[in-house]
Amino acid sequence: MWRFIALLLGAYVIYGISFLFKYIINGQFLNAAILTAFLGFLTWIMIKLWRRPTKKLLSRCSKCGAVKFQSLLYQGMCKKCYKFLGAPDVSVSQNQASNKAVSSASSQKVLLYGNQRQNELIQESLKIIENTTNIETFLSRYEFMLIKIRDTNDESMFSYYAQAYDDYLNDVINRYCHEAYKLKTDRGRKTRIDKLCEILQSHSTNYECIEAANHLAASELLAQKDSPSFSRLFDTT
Repeated sequence: MWRFIALLLGAYVIYGISFLFKYIINGQFLNAAILTAFLGFLTWIMIKLWRRPTKKLLSRCSKCGAVKFQSLLYQGMCKKCYKFLGAPDVSVSQNQASNKAVSSASSQKVLLYGNQRQNELIQESLKIIENTTNIETFLSRYEFMLIKIRDTNDESMFSYYAQAYDDYLNDVINRYCHEAYKLKTDRGRKTRIDKLCEILQSHSTNYECIEAANHLAASELLAQKDSPSFSRLFDTT
């Protein structure tokens, strides 16, 4: 967008140079000086716009290579790699370290609840969440899992999965987009992305963490979906 404006300004500068020569030839040096200053100012603006960095919304995790929104990367890594693959954090207190150990255990699905049926339902939901490409299935299963975890009265586990929602959401979006870009036509791909955004924006939930992450993901997808760099991230050809 900014470079397009810079190109328009460049065209205007080139057009103005023809008038500059006319002023010089006709001896209108005052007008020539004023026009020179004005064209110089436009040229300066054009250079600034051309060099203006574009905001990169998506990137890859430096550890596992998963596609994530930039706002969800920690030192170039996704939350899972940052937490569980040895990223240093000197500010972690003993209490936070204890919670991190619980989170690590939960990531390995070591969910030792007294009620075996609850345990089975949570693990079943987690398996579906980590593998499905159906966004509606993902949303319903994640909420179902949070309800079952809350029923166990394990607040630390519930807190972990509530905070980890945005990371799991990006995983399913990544899988969804890979499937979308297997379609043959660009129109079909964009229709699938639009459908994804519509589902995220219209999904009704009692969990603020889910609602906020859904709307943020949808807005970022809509802003980036027409970008060539976005399509290259998921291109399977």
